[in-house]
Amino acid sequence: MLRRKREVFAPTDGIISVMRETERRRERGVDFSGTDGLKPRFSLAYRQSRLRTEDMELAQADGVQVTRKVITRRAPDVDAGTTCAVDGTAYDVTRVDFAAQNMTLWLSELTCDGTCDLHATKVTRDERGEADTADSDTTVYVRRARMGAETHSKAGAQSVWPTVELTLRAIDWCGERSVTYRGVTYKVASTKGDGEWITLSCEEGAVQRGQ
Repeated sequence: MLRRKREVFAPTDGIISVMRETERRRERGVDFSGTDGLKPRFSLAYRQSRLRTEDMELAQADGVQVTRKVITRRAPDVDAGTTCAVDGTAYDVTRVDFAAQNMTLWLSELTCDGTCDLHATKVTRDERGEADTADSDTTVYVRRARMGAETHSKAGAQSVWPTVELTLRAIDWCGERSVTYRGVTYKVASTKGDGEWITLSCEEGAVQRGQ
């Protein structure tokens, strides 16, 4: 009787590093798509796993985007939400599957869709009670941008105003109501977030600093 040949796990496709955040990572304006503010905890050799259509559909059903799958040896303290890095690119672990001594990591690349400038106005008063305003701009990285348009009617005439939804790190937004993206300035109409990321729904129009 022929014995079944044992499959040998050979993680020869590269090295993935499991990272930890430093204080630098939580500063405003950090490029989260790279390893700025991240320090490696440990590294693992991995084997690339084919990303199938059903994998993509399963991830979309969970509301996440998966860009690659890798198989490594089991390691402690690696779960959904862990940040890893491969060749200088940062990934979020969205799911971990365990099998025998190995684990499969579902990874979502932390990509950027450019940068935007957040505009703020600070109002102070001097000893006489007179207002003094100071404008400031902060450049931050955009995780995802979705362009659109809205139709507005005024005095029987219709006009189309460009809109954009910008997803940023929640720690990068400090309540600014004006933002410039790709040379166009928008006012922030509404926001929604999950604590880690926040999406600004913006529309073009008359924007006043401090509003």
